[in-house]
Amino acid sequence: MNLINPDYYVNSGKDLFDRFEDGLMTDEKIRGFYIGNIFKYVTRYQDKNGIEDLKESSTYLNRLIAFETKGEHADDINWNDGFREFARKVNKISDGDTNDARTN
Repeated sequence: MNLINPDYYVNSGKDLFDRFEDGLMTDEKIRGFYIGNIFKYVTRYQDKNGIEDLKESSTYLNRLIAFETKGEHADDINWNDGFREFARKVNKISDGDTNDARTN
């Protein structure tokens, strides 16, 4: 069994991500779900599950990229700028500065 794609979704032909993106959640909520999980796994990996958490975060990051590009290849998008902004916010939260991290 895979945590991202449990056996009980196989029979339906859709995983949880597909269900979200097929109208179960709004686009804004889907983005929040993916970004929240990326944040969770990246910030806890050293204290909890190590490389396994980093791999888990990459699952959510890849799914977010596919969602944002509607499954098309994203070479023309400058993801580095977005990642730098995300990392800046993570660092602010790690330093206890949650006000700026939430709004900027």
